[in-house]
Amino acid sequence: GRERDTEPPDALEPAMPQLRRAIVELLRAAAGASGTAARTRAAPPLRRAAPRPQVGRPGARFDEWSALHDIDGAAATRLLNEEDISAQAFFADTAAFEARAQNEAAELLAPEGEAPPEVHGPWQHFERHTPEGFIVYCRAPKAGGPVEIILDTSELAKDSESGFADVPACKVSPDHGILAYVVDLVGDESYELRMKSLGASGGDWSVRLPGVKNVAFLGGGDERTGIDILAVHADAQTHRACRIEHHRLARHGKIGEPTILWDEKNEAAYLEVFNTKDQEYVLLSSNTKDTSEVRAVRCSGASSTSASSVAGGFSSSGGSSSSTSGARRNPASLGVSAPRVEQHLILAPREGVEYFVEHQAGFFYVISNHERPDFLVYRLPEESAFLGDGRWQHLQPFFRPPGGMHVTDADVLSKWLVLYGHDAAEPRVCVVPLDAASFSDGDAVDQQQGSYLAAVPSAVGSVEPGVNADPDATSIRFTFRSPLEAGATYHLDLASGSVELVRRREWSASGGPGPDAFECERLEFPARDGELVPLTLVRPKKDGSGGFPRPCLLHVYGAYGSCLVPDFRPEHIVLLRQGWVIAFAHVRGGGERGRAWHAAGRQLNKAQSVLDLVDAMRFLLARGIAAPGGLCAKAASAGGLTLGAVLNSPEASALLAGAVLEVPFVDLLTGMSDPSLPLTVHEFAEWGDPREPEHEANLRSLCPYENVGSHRYPRLYLSCARVDSRVPPWMPLKLAARIRARSPSYLDGPLSAPRTGGVRHRRSSAAVASAGGAGSAAEAPVSELPCVLLHCADGGHSGAADWHGRSQEFARQIAFLHKAIGLPTR
Repeated sequence: GRERDTEPPDALEPAMPQLRRAIVELLRAAAGASGTAARTRAAPPLRRAAPRPQVGRPGARFDEWSALHDIDGAAATRLLNEEDISAQAFFADTAAFEARAQNEAAELLAPEGEAPPEVHGPWQHFERHTPEGFIVYCRAPKAGGPVEIILDTSELAKDSESGFADVPACKVSPDHGILAYVVDLVGDESYELRMKSLGASGGDWSVRLPGVKNVAFLGGGDERTGIDILAVHADAQTHRACRIEHHRLARHGKIGEPTILWDEKNEAAYLEVFNTKDQEYVLLSSNTKDTSEVRAVRCSGASSTSASSVAGGFSSSGGSSSSTSGARRNPASLGVSAPRVEQHLILAPREGVEYFVEHQAGFFYVISNHERPDFLVYRLPEESAFLGDGRWQHLQPFFRPPGGMHVTDADVLSKWLVLYGHDAAEPRVCVVPLDAASFSDGDAVDQQQGSYLAAVPSAVGSVEPGVNADPDATSIRFTFRSPLEAGATYHLDLASGSVELVRRREWSASGGPGPDAFECERLEFPARDGELVPLTLVRPKKDGSGGFPRPCLLHVYGAYGSCLVPDFRPEHIVLLRQGWVIAFAHVRGGGERGRAWHAAGRQLNKAQSVLDLVDAMRFLLARGIAAPGGLCAKAASAGGLTLGAVLNSPEASALLAGAVLEVPFVDLLTGMSDPSLPLTVHEFAEWGDPREPEHEANLRSLCPYENVGSHRYPRLYLSCARVDSRVPPWMPLKLAARIRARSPSYLDGPLSAPRTGGVRHRRSSAAVASAGGAGSAAEAPVSELPCVLLHCADGGHSGAADWHGRSQEFARQIAFLHKAIGLPTR
């Protein structure tokens, strides 16, 4: 519960008048400019959305904080400065506590060393990590020899003004002599393609292509005469991968003009390219949230084919116009022969059908959900694909994954097919021999002879496939991670099914309890409609008393059909050692139980994600897992919508002592009404299109920013990133401002002096005792003001690239969580 308190204000109070003054003056300016008074109103009761038949247009509604959309403008700059001062005051007495948390996290694991090497042709490739956490890509001859550093991302970060470097694509040419990599040096997902020569002639190329998100080698050529690549170019404003071009590049620069192979006009679709594992083809794909189209381009030097060309042009999904002519605009200017690039349509796009493709030994292996929502495996002979008609009847059913396995990735080797995915939130690795295929009446083989599910270390965690670049390999590598496993790499012998540990990231022998002191388990809780929802728990092992309620941090996501992965995070171990429970609610809208689970929490069903989260909170409290007054919640990005909607319910938010929302997507209605923003059109399939009245009403009813109430919110920690291209920083900034302005009495009283009173939580004795037992409520008073803290980082959506920046942020969050429930932070 919460009670009034007349004790002197804490160290936070002196910073508050300036922030309150900024809120009041900006609010008055907005109201005066519009002629509309900002109203304080309560949030609607938490329930399923009931769309209204008549709704107003989003553009016509009054938004008193719309001036903050200009993040570099005077209003946003002033408010961000005051928020920063307020946050500094809040954390003024936690510096030592945060430093201890950072040091504990830094010393948690033994030094990482080198990752196990992956064989790629005559080379072994592996990674090293700098003390700051940057990746160093290395290789050494398989037969033995000196190590060559092919790319050091820390050096890229040093050369950037921001100190940031993210390399999402790093690829070596077929002859192993050239490296192509894509780098973002700001954090706003504005990428650039760079090239360098490897080996004795190593060195950076002069050519750079801005706006490129991915690249694939077509093979052939060298650094002098030029090498052919396919590059995915992004739109400068929306960052949408919208165009694939064929370039010939040499060390001294471009050769000739590029040819546009695919110009995707459908604003909901993103383009991608990658080489097949056998290096026979480059696959070009266009994907919306629920529809796919794939084309194939044969690599230079691959076996010839009599396939017919599709150079006459065809439409891609969404009516895109594409150039499929292989002729360059001015071949005479190249100085070398310009190869003709022909595209072959694998399968024509079908609305609502997703598929992806690999190639091996004359067959395209197609993994599609047109007959099974969680994907089946088919084969398509090359000669059928090269007919150019994209007809689905050419598919040959090959394998049905076991049980409810949802397939997310695949390795296709010369003799083996390896499928990766999950079933009811548990990781799965399924192995299928390619030489044991049998077909029966056109139906997919339910139990392929010799297929099996490989053993994984635990039902709780995630499996990350290795590079597994050798198409003739008889074994694969994968890495398993869990809340208590920082990373264990395994060798899977495909013929025998034996799994052997190659390397494990070990916990340090000193510094606190090790992994054996904690337990990780998967439970299910009943939602209000009777559905059983998975819940992952990580907590200290029960003692002889059978355990007792503890402080608890509950994570939620529930969007895009993506699983909320209970991964290893150093900050979780710090909290576990202090007596906390870490929980993950796998609510509907995620992908833990496949496509049906996603569909049950998307678009007009999105309210179900919110209701599942509330039911998870009640379950943790009712079962005595979370201590009353000790339950906090955390969400990031799209998960912020779900948690934000819960916070707007007076009844549901009263169950929480605090909440952390990292770069949260909280102004759903404004974001989905502006097609100029990155991802908006692409995500109509996830959230709904506000141009349709039913969807507009649903978006309005769920939008955290639209439904801010006047009730007392739990303590909130919001973060935003100044160059975030996915969640604009004005979204969390506006939410913080509106919550403050609508809080009871926040705008009342003089603006030149701090208030003389505050409000604090009455801590649960169980929460205090289980988190160390020391102290009392008087030792760590929890002030009412501000009920919201906002931290604005200089980077992008993914956060800091280095360990220091990441550890600073999570140490700050740990301090906030302790303050939120009244635990000592000194």
